[in-house]
Amino acid sequence: MRQDEPTEEVAEKFFQQINNPVLTQIEVEWNGRGEVPEIYPVTTPDLFAEQPLVLFGHKHDAVGGELQVNGIAAGGEIYQQTFEMIFAESGNVAVAQIWGRQKIKHLMNQMFDYEKKSIVKEVTETALSYQLLSEYTAFVAVSEEVRVEPGSKSISMEVPVEMPEGVSYKGFGARPEIPQINNFAAKGMVAYSAPVVSYRRAKAAAPQATDLGFDATDEMDLCFTDSAPQTTDWMEQERERGIPDIQTRASRFVTQSKQQKTASTKEVRMRYNISDNDYQVRLSHIERFLKTNDKVVVTIAIHAQKVPNPSQGEQFLKRIATDLQEVADMESAPKLAGKFMGMVLSLKQQDSAKLTRNTLQIIQVTGLDAAGEENLQQHLQNVNVPPNIHGEIVLELQVKGDRVLRVILDDEVSSLKDKKIVEEIKRSLLKWRVPSAANKIQITIKISS
Repeated sequence: MRQDEPTEEVAEKFFQQINNPVLTQIEVEWNGRGEVPEIYPVTTPDLFAEQPLVLFGHKHDAVGGELQVNGIAAGGEIYQQTFEMIFAESGNVAVAQIWGRQKIKHLMNQMFDYEKKSIVKEVTETALSYQLLSEYTAFVAVSEEVRVEPGSKSISMEVPVEMPEGVSYKGFGARPEIPQINNFAAKGMVAYSAPVVSYRRAKAAAPQATDLGFDATDEMDLCFTDSAPQTTDWMEQERERGIPDIQTRASRFVTQSKQQKTASTKEVRMRYNISDNDYQVRLSHIERFLKTNDKVVVTIAIHAQKVPNPSQGEQFLKRIATDLQEVADMESAPKLAGKFMGMVLSLKQQDSAKLTRNTLQIIQVTGLDAAGEENLQQHLQNVNVPPNIHGEIVLELQVKGDRVLRVILDDEVSSLKDKKIVEEIKRSLLKWRVPSAANKIQITIKISS
């Protein structure tokens, strides 16, 4: 139905159908010689009023027999019907393709959480056998005639396309430009790993936000890499206002002897009058940083209107340390440096020892150079692995540009197939920025916790 058509009649008809089941608990049995046919859907759905029961089956040996349908009809009566099945020798290509589509649908439903190499292979073979389109197959028509002069120049032109009825051209326009964020509010949570460059994308920034942090309405995406530092507009604006950059500000609280090469340093800025919800969000970010073995510098700006005196700022930072005492040690007590007061938190020693034993280790990789493998190894340390998990996972990554498009588990050789673990690793890999230009990467990950 179109968007301009009335919905009441259609909704009422649909409600009447689902409110009147004709046959439930349907079971299909094959009685006959030879092999059992492959029937889809595997689980037969309930039958409702004004709807047919449609089954798709394939019997490879084409030996006839009886198909028995059992179920419970309306009123609780037992229903049983037997159908005589005779297969024609010639077969029917159209019906065969319909069955092939149903098999592909059944296989794809088994990969709802993550893709498995064995099922991907079966989907591909089915699609090719029955000449069907699928997630992994496509057909391209190539003409045998050459209609252009070899070596001639190509011509690019725009071809008008008719719009569907009821669709307005107003819905298709140039992508809106991302608004430039000039206020300090959109920089409430930052991080660095020397040397550092920060790329950011901000969708919205609250105009009433102050330079002490950002509101919950702010949305941003932060990515940090070890490329050479670059100057951006917001950096220049901060310097003009006399605000030190991230690395300089954090280094006031983390001494050079304590800055480790193996762990980066993150900075989380707080507001003295922060809301309870925003406060809990910041605590969760701090805890997440700590669990990746990073040091966290928690800072608060000292302003006369917001924080009347440094003692109140010190009490506020100590409150944060107390709330995180189960996972964090205070490596450096709150101290004032210019307009900022900050303290340094690090992961508790016993938790840090557990973390070093609880890492995911890449033991084999193809499609990446040494630098890319090291980058991926560091990225995977953010994956949370439950205790007492052991095994190896073999994954195939399909890459386009710097993004991972697809993660496929090789279930035939992987010794660890825990659904939650695989899904967690998959989500992490889909966020990974691929440093090389490889189209396909295969990795073997060893997990020991």
